[in-house]
Amino acid sequence: MRPWLTRAAVLAVLHAAADTLIAYYRLGEPTALSLPRGVALGVLVGVAALWGALDGLRRKLDSGRTWVLAAIFGGLLAAIIGLVAKAILLNQTSEEDIWPAITGGAAFTALLVLIPAGIGLAVGGAMKSPRKPVELDDSDENADDEDDEEPVAKPSPRPRKPRPEQQARHRHRKDKVPPA
Repeated sequence: MRPWLTRAAVLAVLHAAADTLIAYYRLGEPTALSLPRGVALGVLVGVAALWGALDGLRRKLDSGRTWVLAAIFGGLLAAIIGLVAKAILLNQTSEEDIWPAITGGAAFTALLVLIPAGIGLAVGGAMKSPRKPVELDDSDENADDEDDEEPVAKPSPRPRKPRPEQQARHRHRKDKVPPA
């Protein structure tokens, strides 16, 4: 299964469930909606940000494109699932609710997925990735145990020293450049 499809499906179900629960709560307490909406938004934003941070930390390839596709399709899917859930469970959906849910609701859901996931990708990408422990092979009898335990140094970002024939070419160029 494609990674964007997994993210879109999971987040769409979460968003639709939150939307349906808020609509259910609205039936009982129509004036006290600020706390349930705030909690639902916090949970949804937190899930997308945490998942994005994990992708950034694991250095997944093409994760930006993955999250854009997940946001677009997850928004549309959340709108459709939310409409169906409200129609079946709460009997609160009419034909007039379809177009605003598909356009405005899907766009809002897409933004609620894309922005926190993007922030999570940036934060996770900036964090230092944990090193996996190296499994030592005990079958090699000549292996030195002290050398295997030291971490391998990363290569230096400095450029390599030029070879003698390259240095000769560079000296030639310096001679031809007129003084400033």
